[in-house]
Amino acid sequence: AETQDSEHNGHIDAVKLTFSEPIDDSRLEPGADGWDVADPAGAEQITSGSGVNDRILILNFGEGPTPDTANTPSVTYASSDGERSTYDLAGNELVGDTWPTTDLAEPAIISAVTRDTDPNGRLDTIEVRFSEPIDDELLIDEADHWTVSDDYTVSSVDSGATANDDTILLHLTEKSVNDTGTMPDVSYSRTGGETSVHDQSPASNELVDTTWEETSDGANPEVAWTTPAANTTISGTAALSVAAKDDNMTGIKSTQFQYRADGEESFHDIAGSSWNTTSLALGKYILRVIVTDNADNVTTIDEPIYVAAVISNIYGHTIDTTRIEITWNTDRPTDGRIIYDTLSHGSVDPSASPNYGYASSTGTEHSVPDYGTSHAIVVGGLSSNMGYYWRIVSAGTPVVISAEGMTRTYSEASAGGGGGGGGGNPTVNTPPAVPPAPAAVLGVATEEIEETEEEILSTPTPTPTPTPQVRGTSTFNFNWWLVIIPTALLGLIISGLLLWRRP
Repeated sequence: AETQDSEHNGHIDAVKLTFSEPIDDSRLEPGADGWDVADPAGAEQITSGSGVNDRILILNFGEGPTPDTANTPSVTYASSDGERSTYDLAGNELVGDTWPTTDLAEPAIISAVTRDTDPNGRLDTIEVRFSEPIDDELLIDEADHWTVSDDYTVSSVDSGATANDDTILLHLTEKSVNDTGTMPDVSYSRTGGETSVHDQSPASNELVDTTWEETSDGANPEVAWTTPAANTTISGTAALSVAAKDDNMTGIKSTQFQYRADGEESFHDIAGSSWNTTSLALGKYILRVIVTDNADNVTTIDEPIYVAAVISNIYGHTIDTTRIEITWNTDRPTDGRIIYDTLSHGSVDPSASPNYGYASSTGTEHSVPDYGTSHAIVVGGLSSNMGYYWRIVSAGTPVVISAEGMTRTYSEASAGGGGGGGGGNPTVNTPPAVPPAPAAVLGVATEEIEETEEEILSTPTPTPTPTPQVRGTSTFNFNWWLVIIPTALLGLIISGLLLWRRP
C-alpha cells in the first residue's frame, strides 16, 4: 500500500494497492466497497488499476486541509462474504485485514516568496516551501536544476533556517534595478538521480517537474529618509519625506510617520507628512516611518532628530557710534546671545563652539522672567562707522543659530577747519526682519551651552539693553555746531553795538 498525490499539490489523495495476483475488476462495487483509510478527509472510492484485471487497485479519498505528503495512513479491508467486492479471478475474496502504507508521494511546492535579505531594494532570494521536510544532504551548492523567470539567475541553493526542514532558499544574482515588487515564476526539472530535491522517506521521493506560478511578494519595500536627515535639528513645522520603492508589481500602500521623545517607549502618530513641533519640549526625538506595500510587507526605519526653538522677527538697529541692538522673538522661552565679527561668515562651524567661527560674542541675555520669548541685546564697545556681521545664538537644548545679519555703527563728527571739510554719517543699516535660515541651525549641538565668561571670546564688554527712547534710527551730523555757535555770537555782538549807539 503506497500513498499518492495524483495532483502534485502537496495533499495525498490515494493509496495504490498492489496484490499478489490479478483482481477481478468486474466485481468491484462503486464507493468504498469494504475499504477504509485511517482519518480520510473525504469518502473513499475504490477503482481498478491502469489495466483490466491487473494486480493494482487505487483507493481514492478526499484531500486533507493541510499539506501531508509525508503522511502514511493505514488501510483496512472488511470482507463482505458477498458476490461483489475484492476478489481474485478464481472468486476468492480478500481476507479482511489492516495494512500500513509506504510514502511514495513526492514533495510538492506549496509556496514561493521573494526576499530582499540585504535589504537594498533588489531581490536576492526566493524562499520555497514544500509539503514535507526536504533532505538537505542531497542539495548541491549550485542552481541544482532550478530556474527563475524574468531573466533571474539562480546562483546557489541552500537549506532553510533549520536542517531538514520544509524550506529551501534559491539565491539569486541581484539585478541592477530595484525590483522588490517582482514575483517571478519558479521551475524545477527532475534529475532522476540521487541528488537535488528529495523528501526524507526511505523511498527518497524527488520533486516532480514543476513550475510554480504563484510566487508572492515577501520582499519589504526599499525605504530611505530624505527629509529631515538623521541627527539634524528642526524648528517649527517640518516637512517629512522618504524615498520608498516597491518596483514593478505590488507598489506602496501606505506611509505612516511617528515620533517619540528620546527615552520614552511609545510612539505617537503624525498626521500626514508635516510635523508641528511648536508644542514639544526642546531636545532629542526619534522619528519613525512605517511603509507598507500592497502585499502587506512592512519596512520600518527610525532616525534621531533634534527639536529647537524657532527664531523670528529679527531686527538689527544702530544706537550710536559704538553700539548696535539686536532684537528677536522665539516660539518658546529660551535665552540667547549674539556672536559678531567685522567679517562675514557664509556658514557656521558646528565644531567651533561657543563662537562658531565669529570673532566675538556678547554675554547671554536673560529676559524677565528668564527664558522669555522676546529678546533684545545691545552690543557695545564697537568701532564707529563699521559694519558688524552677527548671528543670534538661541541657547536652548539644542542650540539654534539664526541667519547672518549686518548692522553699521554711526561715524564720529568730522573736525573741519576754516568752515571747510566736514564729514558725513553712513546711512546703511541692516534691513529689518532678517529671516532665519535652516542651514544655520546646528543639528550637532544637543546640550545647552553654559554661558560663562571663560567661554565667551569677546573683546568688548556688552552694555545693558537701552530704554525705548534711545532706539532711534535717524542719522546724525555734528557739523551744525560750526554754523550755529558763530552765528549766535555774531548776533549778540551786533545787538550790543546797536544798543551802544542809541542816544
